[in-house]
Amino acid sequence: MTDNYDGIYSFNSLNNTISGNNITGNSNDGIDLESSSQNTINENNVMGNQYGIYLSNSIANVNFNRIVGNIS
Repeated sequence: MTDNYDGIYSFNSLNNTISGNNITGNSNDGIDLESSSQNTINENNVMGNQYGIYLSNSIANVNFNRIVGNIS
């Protein structure tokens, strides 16, 4: 997911698995979960976005991600 506003965006969702993605060069968040629960975020490359991984009112297991070169 490249050159979007958010690479991956999920709102008010349940039981998502986000795994094995290259998420680069997005103008806002690489991964953005809002009001979501029971999520798993594993083994993603999140690079060169405004923010790497953003969780708002969300619960997620976040493991083994490469998060580098994001602005904030």
